[in-house]
Amino acid sequence: MAREDNRRGYLKRVSSDDVNSEAAGLSRSKVGRILRAIIVLLLIAGGLVGVWDYQRRHPANGYADNPFSEAPLYVADPSSMVSQPVVVNYARQNPAADWAKKLAGQPQSYWVSSKRDTEGFAEWLAQVDQKGGLPQVVLYRIPNRDCGNFSAAGKDALDERRYNELISRIIEEAGKRKMVIYYEVDAISGKCFTSGRAEQIRKQSARLSKAGYAVYLDAGAPRTLSVDEISERLEEAGVRQTRGFFVNASSFFTDAESRQFGDEIVRRLKDDHGLEMHYVVDSSRNGQGRPSEEWRREHPNTWWCNPPGVGLGVVPGVVDDDYQDAFAWIKTPGRSDGTCDRQNPPAGTFWPEYAAGLVANAKPGL
Repeated sequence: MAREDNRRGYLKRVSSDDVNSEAAGLSRSKVGRILRAIIVLLLIAGGLVGVWDYQRRHPANGYADNPFSEAPLYVADPSSMVSQPVVVNYARQNPAADWAKKLAGQPQSYWVSSKRDTEGFAEWLAQVDQKGGLPQVVLYRIPNRDCGNFSAAGKDALDERRYNELISRIIEEAGKRKMVIYYEVDAISGKCFTSGRAEQIRKQSARLSKAGYAVYLDAGAPRTLSVDEISERLEEAGVRQTRGFFVNASSFFTDAESRQFGDEIVRRLKDDHGLEMHYVVDSSRNGQGRPSEEWRREHPNTWWCNPPGVGLGVVPGVVDDDYQDAFAWIKTPGRSDGTCDRQNPPAGTFWPEYAAGLVANAKPGL
């Protein structure tokens, strides 16, 4: 009996120990699974945050690198009869004008600023495809362009519906290609910037970026607006959806002044909004810097309008820099700023005498 009792006690202890051991194993297994699940969730969350942060700082337009480094800029063929920048047409029609040949031999931007420009866009793209090179386009048809001043659209003015149709047409005719777009000079830095205009720019520039084009928004020129003000306007207008912005468009500030301005905007957008932006400098007439102090004093309200003594700056091309992508001639050299209350040619008109002066005053020379 004693042996039987001992056996029962032994079996009871063994059974109890086994149950406790199994429970402990199950508990450890459950805790392990929970810990592994937590780790996986943390990794997923971290990955999503990383993706979100990257997408927040880098637009999904296929340009992780400088677009100007991917191909040489398109230079128009002067022998072609298709739609071209106006100086190329002039050079073909006036073969004795050496200054026009020099000017026409540089990369020019195609301006979409009128009904005629819009109708010639597809034909110009066909010439680009035939010759090769990275095309540059300036869009300049936003409603209430130039706040109704010298460069107002007049009979070519578009309302919001027709402007939306224009953007659709640009995307349809350009198709899937590499292309640089300087989006609406003065639209952000101008006096008529509003929340409504910001929404419009945000919407349309996003469409162009999603189509695969390298879009740059207007940031004005040095001393036009403060770095704080233009940075906030750019953020409101959706610069985060684009490659960046352009500075000094149609203006005269030196390379050093323009680059300092651009660098400060890049740093401000990064510090305040976490964005990684890039910019282009317009050097189409900043070779001699701003017009003389005497000229600015005599014409306080229109000193910027077709001033004398200015010249071409650095020729268009890629820049190896952390912030600046390129120099470009965003404004077509020789196109008038407007009548300027001085009986000058109307805005957009090619002015051969003025263009010749830009070439003569070029620094560095062509």
